Amino acid sequence: MIDAPDDGRRVAAVAGFVAVAGNVGGVVLLRGMPSAYRLARIDEWASAVVAQPRATVAAALAFTLGLIALAGWALHLGRTVGTPLARAGAGLIAVTALFNAAGATTPIV
Repeated sequence: MIDAPDDGRRVAAVAGFVAVAGNVGGVVLLRGMPSAYRLARIDEWASAVVAQPRATVAAALAFTLGLIALAGWALHLGRTVGTPLARAGAGLIAVTALFNAAGATTPIV
């Protein structure tokens, strides 16, 4: 068996898994808040946030962790492909994921 250098593939794989798990976990934690993804029902969502603080905080943390992991995964993918367009696209994914992660903490605040 040939020992190839890892070059961060395992870290990227873990980051991809954490990204998916964090986002799926966040959705599962919000299953009791049907208004969570409907902007027209923002008042109902705000009431649900107050009524279910533990689920809200847990979901916000899960989404935030998943989105930070998504940013790391994207950056690794951009470096692996190596073209300027791939690196730019990965950078765009990473920046938007981090902005989304910052927004995901809003219910905690």
